This record gives sequence, C-alpha cells and structure tokens, in this order.
Amino acid sequence: MFVKNHTARVITINVKGEKPCRTLPGNHPPVEISEKAAKTEFAKDCFKRGWLSVVDVKDVDEDAPKTEKEQLTEDLEALGVEVKKSWTIAQMKDELEKAVEA
Repeated sequence: MFVKNHTARVITINVKGEKPCRTLPGNHPPVEISEKAAKTEFAKDCFKRGWLSVVDVKDVDEDAPKTEKEQLTEDLEALGVEVKKSWTIAQMKDELEKAVEA
C-alpha cells in the first residue's frame, strides 16, 4: 500500500525484522509500506489523526519529475558509466562531459 505524509515532519514506521518505512512530508511522492507496517498501533494512530493517508496506486505518478541527480544518474547509466552513490552533482556533470566526449 502507498501512503502520503500530510505533516511537516518525517514519519518513520518501525517494524521488527523490516527496514524502517520513512514517509517524507510535503510534495514528496507517496511511499510504499508493508501491510505489517500499516497494522502497527503507531501507523493506525497516524491514519486516525490524518497525518498519513492511503493513496491509490493509480494516483502514484511514475512519471513524476526527476531530481537533477536522478536525471544525471539515468543519463550516465545510459552512456554505460557506472555511477557511484557518493558522487556529487558536480562530479556527475564532469563524468557526463567525459562520457559524451569519448
């Protein structure tokens, strides 16, 4: 299930044995959480208070605008460059220039 955070703060749902589910506030895209996470008392309280809401999968826009870093990563990978997560945007731009010139 996908959930949307309607607060001004990050909401993290912890479930034993699972990776924490972090929902970002504001205009961030909905986040997929497990059924187990949705059934925790904390999550139920967040739904009840209106802090979180369930979003229909059809409403999740897969074509949402990408961040600059996501777009650079996609461009570099399309050119066959292995992108390191530690790279800054400036480093990515430099690598893109090198890859285009090659």
